[in-house]
Amino acid sequence: MADGTPATGCCWGQLGVGAPRPVKPPRRHVEEHGDMPRSLPVLLLLAVVALGGCGSLIVTQLKPQTLAAKRGFTWTTQASGDFVIYVEPGSPGERQLDRIERDAAQAKQRVLEVVDEPGYPPVVSIFVVDSRDRMKQLIGRRSNATAYYTTNTMCIVVGETIRAHAAHELFHIVAMNAWGVPRRWINEGLAVYAAGQWSGHDTHALCRYLQEQGQLPSLQDLMRRFAKLPGLVSYPAAGSFMRYLYETHGLETVKAVWRRDALDEATGMSVEELDVAWRSVLASADAEGITYEVN
Repeated sequence: MADGTPATGCCWGQLGVGAPRPVKPPRRHVEEHGDMPRSLPVLLLLAVVALGGCGSLIVTQLKPQTLAAKRGFTWTTQASGDFVIYVEPGSPGERQLDRIERDAAQAKQRVLEVVDEPGYPPVVSIFVVDSRDRMKQLIGRRSNATAYYTTNTMCIVVGETIRAHAAHELFHIVAMNAWGVPRRWINEGLAVYAAGQWSGHDTHALCRYLQEQGQLPSLQDLMRRFAKLPGLVSYPAAGSFMRYLYETHGLETVKAVWRRDALDEATGMSVEELDVAWRSVLASADAEGITYEVN
């Protein structure tokens, strides 16, 4: 994920889903993804997310109008009912524009399945640049992907060696508007789950590999030290645990954890018991053939 800012919370009541009105999010909270893998498969639902530098930072909220008018940038746009995609003429993003639009549509379908909502009416603006350096010129810092949930805006890199996908960032936008702003490890973990994989690997299989290498943190450590752990460990670990929680305890439990940060209250299990249960699921995952560099 990233050093990010979530987007303006649309009133979720607009969707007519009868959900409780979310806690009003901070006006300047951002979700971003900074230090991430330099190369990921283009067609994965996995968004490129920040490794080791992703987090919830209080930074200037960026609006699509501001980004569109940024000095030094010229944009070609393509609009659908759900997205407005901004690419620079002659860039890899322009050459892959149709693919980016298709992937964004698939990502939205997946995200709505995870949050169990029939739709998300606000149009999301997607700004595509070709490098982390170009991203810094656009938003003020290097990042592979960034989501501003309070303005329904995301910025991603699509270049020769980095091909970020919107699924992870789109989840932040939709979920934080629906449910409010949770603790970072919960937010990032569920976004990894929504994206489907991590760096091309099934999250449970990858975490079994990390466990076999002695690199998988305890659940307690993940909760307390998420930002201090290596991103290449903390993100898939959080994604794997949130996947376990979602698939074993259900969406209502996940939403309770998201909103109240009370695992024991929501599940009726202690953190230690949840850790054991999670690892028992990992024991059945197939980690054969995985190679994965943490450092």
